[in-house]
Amino acid sequence: MKSLPRIVKEPEKKEDVKPYDFFAGFKLIEEPKEEDEDSEGDAEEDEENAVSVEEILEEARAQARQIINDARSQAEYLRDQGYREGQETGRQDGTREAYDEQRRLLDAEIQELQNNISEVIQSVSVEKEKLLEQYVDDLKRISLTVAEKVIQTSLQSSGDIVKRMILAATDKITKNSGPRSI
Repeated sequence: MKSLPRIVKEPEKKEDVKPYDFFAGFKLIEEPKEEDEDSEGDAEEDEENAVSVEEILEEARAQARQIINDARSQAEYLRDQGYREGQETGRQDGTREAYDEQRRLLDAEIQELQNNISEVIQSVSVEKEKLLEQYVDDLKRISLTVAEKVIQTSLQSSGDIVKRMILAATDKITKNSGPRSI
C-alpha cells in the first residue's frame, strides 16, 4: 500500500514542513550599488511602507468602528423589536385574562340574579296565596252583600255554598295565573 505524504495525512503539523531553498548551494553575486542611492531608496521605501501601514491601520480602525456601529444599531433594533413583541404579547395575554375573569364574574352575577328572580317569583306566589286566604271571608261577605242587594233576599243560610263557590273560583284563578317561567 502506498502511503500518503505527511502533509496530506496531518495538515495540522505545519512546523515539520520546510520550504526548499533552491539557491542554498549557490553563492549569489551581488553587484555593488551605491550606498547613497540605496539608503535613500530604503528610506523612501520604509517611509512608503510606514505610510501604507498607517493607512491600512486607519482603514482597519474605520472598518472596526463601522462594524461596531452596525452591531450596536442592529442590537438596538433587535431590542426594540423584542420590546414591542413582548409588549404586544403581554397586552394580548392581559386582555385575554381580563376577558376570562370578567366572563367568570358576569356568569356568577347572572346565576345569582336568576336565583334571586326565582326566589322572588316563589315569594310572590306564596304571598298571593296568603292574601287570597286572608280575604276569602271578606270576599264572601262582599259577594253576599251584593247578592242581597241584587236579589233583595237574605242568603245568610246559604253562605257556606257561596264560600265554596268563591274558593273554587279563586283556585281556578290561581291555576290559570300560576308562576310563570322567565
